[in-house]
Amino acid sequence: MNRKLLAVLCAVLVFAAAGPVSAEILTFSLAGQINEGEPIPDSEGDLKIGDDTILDITYRDVDDFGIANDVDCLRFQIPNYGDLETGVAYAGQFPGSSVGEIRFQGMTVGGQQYEAQLFSFDLAGFDGDDQHEIDIKVYDEDWNVLAYWDNQTISGTTRTSFAFDPVVSSSALVLQWSDPWDVAIDNVVYDAVAVPEPATVIGWVIGLGCLGYVTYRRRGR
Repeated sequence: MNRKLLAVLCAVLVFAAAGPVSAEILTFSLAGQINEGEPIPDSEGDLKIGDDTILDITYRDVDDFGIANDVDCLRFQIPNYGDLETGVAYAGQFPGSSVGEIRFQGMTVGGQQYEAQLFSFDLAGFDGDDQHEIDIKVYDEDWNVLAYWDNQTISGTTRTSFAFDPVVSSSALVLQWSDPWDVAIDNVVYDAVAVPEPATVIGWVIGLGCLGYVTYRRRGR
């Protein structure tokens, strides 16, 4: 077989095995759909937010980090939060009393399982407020901490963006942040990735082997 053709076929196997990746941005541009201060419906409700066909996205206000009890819902607000522009999610309780939560739950659709990945998000304080010192944590489905930021300073004049190497979970990712009455969230970048089937994994391994063989042959010449 022509070596160039073999290399192309190997690359196709590698990319096919990786599965489709399509980044989504979760925004809260809900003006005209719900009123300010109203709870943000979960994705299984009438209002569809985010990539709800293969991920179930839910929004809560809880009483503490980790496994916690419901306190209220996250609510919609047209920004008076820094320079976030179109809409934010904030908690419905008084300052310092709760923790905001967004949960990305992987689903199985048509026999294909999907997992969630999280890349970045923006936070901003309420306009004119003093600075807020908050904590942020990202958990997997077993409440293991995948990423965290302690004592982060959030102001009421500009957004703070948190970007990091993507965290991934085969079932669920849970993003929580403290003081969500005074600190709102927007522009959550995430995606849903197809979990490779065993046969696909085998194809991926074969593809890598082919690429390695071609590289070895070229170096041996």
